[in-house]
Amino acid sequence: MKPSEFAVNEMTTRASSFYDDVDAYASAGVAAIGVVRHKIADIGAPAARARLDDHGLHASSLGITGFFAVATGAERTSRLDDARRAIEEAAELGAPVLAVVVGPSREVGYEHAVEATRDALSSLRDDARGAGIRLAIEPLHPMFAAELSFVCTLPDALDLVAPLDGRTFGIVFDTFHLSWSPRLPAELAHAKDRVALVHLADWPTELRSRDHRAVPGAGTIEWAPLLAILGDVAAAAAFEFEVIGDEGRGDRELLAACRTAYAELPWELA
Repeated sequence: MKPSEFAVNEMTTRASSFYDDVDAYASAGVAAIGVVRHKIADIGAPAARARLDDHGLHASSLGITGFFAVATGAERTSRLDDARRAIEEAAELGAPVLAVVVGPSREVGYEHAVEATRDALSSLRDDARGAGIRLAIEPLHPMFAAELSFVCTLPDALDLVAPLDGRTFGIVFDTFHLSWSPRLPAELAHAKDRVALVHLADWPTELRSRDHRAVPGAGTIEWAPLLAILGDVAAAAAFEFEVIGDEGRGDRELLAACRTAYAELPWELA
């Protein structure tokens, strides 16, 4: 099933400002934007919402908050305060999903990191539910484990949110970060109704750096079977193109390539 709208995450054009992104995305026929928090920090969410409205766009998500795993004392309080601000920002933008990156576990161990993160998320439940925002844990490829996330697989992410309210807590499925698993079809079968957001990017045929992504269809991922499964388990989620690190093209050329991929990916097989 082809997504009803063409959506792009601002990390695709990460060197550009929010204002430049809105102009370029509107010109490229983008309908929805995954907004990045640091790009709107200086203008605030209400002004960003007005800018989107003026260009006929809307926010499909906001990212990121988190890093609860090793936070204690004052730092934990600060992290939770930031998450509550992010929830408010998402509501002001009209973004239904707030992406969460959990942080590393190397200082405290995996089990403690899971417990601390679940506890932090539970304390945010009423804030998120009251604002109508779904918090979505984003598992990252294992090469990011030491710095960004102890949640590196789809089963890890599903296990983390399993005891939590499914209406308020879900996951981000990023094709770059998760499509490497040889057990992915079976893993995705357990993710129905938990996938709140999908990020689309291909694994390059030659990975120049860990931040390098390819436009979907230009790399090594087998899209037809993957989209067939995602069309079932993530039917209600936004599908955002998030093609980070393709510095060889200008923003408008890259957005045009994403637009072509949106039109040509084998959605009809899903």
